[in-house]
Amino acid sequence: MELTADRKLAVNKVSVPMANLSDYLRNLFESRTDKTMFIIGAPDVRYQEIMDIIDAGVGAGAKIGIITEGMQQEAAAAR
Repeated sequence: MELTADRKLAVNKVSVPMANLSDYLRNLFESRTDKTMFIIGAPDVRYQEIMDIIDAGVGAGAKIGIITEGMQQEAAAAR
């Protein structure tokens, strides 16, 4: 899941309005055995925006992982 600097939210590259996120995630995780959700947020998004995403994920039964900008840079450098 990614929240960009212009506040566009995408789950697995699919655009999802924030208002529909909880329902979307419940449907997505309903039949999965691996309920891990990784969140990538642009550096300038507000803390509350990420917390809202985390809350929606937890409500859908997901385990949450955060991917930082530093992690992305390290992964790119390792390629």
